Amino acid sequence: MLGPIVKWHYAAFALLKREFDSPWVHPSTRTRSARACSGQARKRRRTLSERSESKSYNMSWFVYLAKSKTKRYYTGITTNAEERILEHNSGKGSRFAKQQGPFNLVYLSMSFPNKSAARKREVQIKGWTREKKERIIRGEWE
Repeated sequence: MLGPIVKWHYAAFALLKREFDSPWVHPSTRTRSARACSGQARKRRRTLSERSESKSYNMSWFVYLAKSKTKRYYTGITTNAEERILEHNSGKGSRFAKQQGPFNLVYLSMSFPNKSAARKREVQIKGWTREKKERIIRGEWE
């Protein structure tokens, strides 16, 4: 009589043997052939030069501080600060902007070469106290 562990090993071996004996097809190959059968074209990956022509790669990014009617500060990033403030004031954008009402632009940073650098600075400023944010608005802080 075979014990339960031996039976389990035998069943596992049979299952593995069945899987190895069958022809294995890589999932991406199956997906590609399914796409080809359905008539869908595979999306071509853009080259580096094509990506650099994209608007987010060619634009300078800025960190901005806006003051609401409730005297609270909102920190964000954008490529066009005036347009972004208009979007906030028209009700588009963050929940904070919708709840706090119209904003006035009070600070615009130097330009950053890419979105990632601007986002890092935004996160840093968001961690600051109100007093430190007011110092950067007055120009006493870099």
